[in-house]
Amino acid sequence: MRYPHSGRGPVIEMLHGVEVADPYRWLEDPDSVQTRQWGAAQNAVTEEYLAGLASRRWFHEQVSAILGVPRAGVPRACGGRYLLDRNDGSQDQDLVTVADDLTALAAGGRVLIDPAEFSADGTASVPAVTPSPDGRWVAYQVSEAGSDWTRVRVRSVDSGADTADVVSYTKFVDPEWLPDSSGFLYRTYRERGRAAGDDPTALGTASSRTGG
Repeated sequence: MRYPHSGRGPVIEMLHGVEVADPYRWLEDPDSVQTRQWGAAQNAVTEEYLAGLASRRWFHEQVSAILGVPRAGVPRACGGRYLLDRNDGSQDQDLVTVADDLTALAAGGRVLIDPAEFSADGTASVPAVTPSPDGRWVAYQVSEAGSDWTRVRVRSVDSGADTADVVSYTKFVDPEWLPDSSGFLYRTYRERGRAAGDDPTALGTASSRTGG
């Protein structure tokens, strides 16, 4: 097996009086031509090796069978209604469903949020949904391509339509609704026009605000 060449750069930094070499600093830029070519070459080597494994087809069938089993989360009370994450086993991401009672929820309920509406390739997910105390609204987070960065959107539980509110660059903190459901508190970072999982930019300054 012949691995692609990984070039070493000239970066040397002085840290606390000690010279520290960082020859692979160039890999921290995921969008550079050099990094993309290196990644493609590494993937080609990996695929060539995996394609030669006699157990690969068996492994694929076993994992597909496990992931293809229908599944559901735990119902959550939402102002007299119930929310439930569910997947019929064929969907790339879990759906968020809602119903007025547990019997209707068990029967399938109504789809409130389908992550497929945010990406055609199935890579967008909804990692968190926070209902308002009165059950009229949900503040939900959308993650792209598995990123820890999320965007918070607000959706009416009755109509299934989003408001114009979008909070970009949130991370690790769920929105917190005010007791009267008039808005919510959230923590966000400065907008940079990008929120992908390979964004190498530092977090920057955060702030807490009221929205909704």
